[in-house]
Amino acid sequence: MAIAHDGWDLGAPDDAPIRCLVLLAPPQNDSAHHVAVLAAFARLFVGTPDVRAALLAISTPEVETNRVLRGAPAQTINYAFEHR
Repeated sequence: MAIAHDGWDLGAPDDAPIRCLVLLAPPQNDSAHHVAVLAAFARLFVGTPDVRAALLAISTPEVETNRVLRGAPAQTINYAFEHR
């Protein structure tokens, strides 16, 4: 996960800067898990505004990202990562 407080201009359809990138590198033969993880991130960012705000406000990524993603509101993403 990469977070840019000012955002990156990556040509988004709404012209808004991209503030968070998530890179997934699943095995070639595990596309179902890849889709489940993407869906969990989408649900987390759209359905949990307080988690999204906490992630975008992070100043020390190594410590704070882990704390936010291990918190109770982010359990759907943890489930997607841990269950295959």
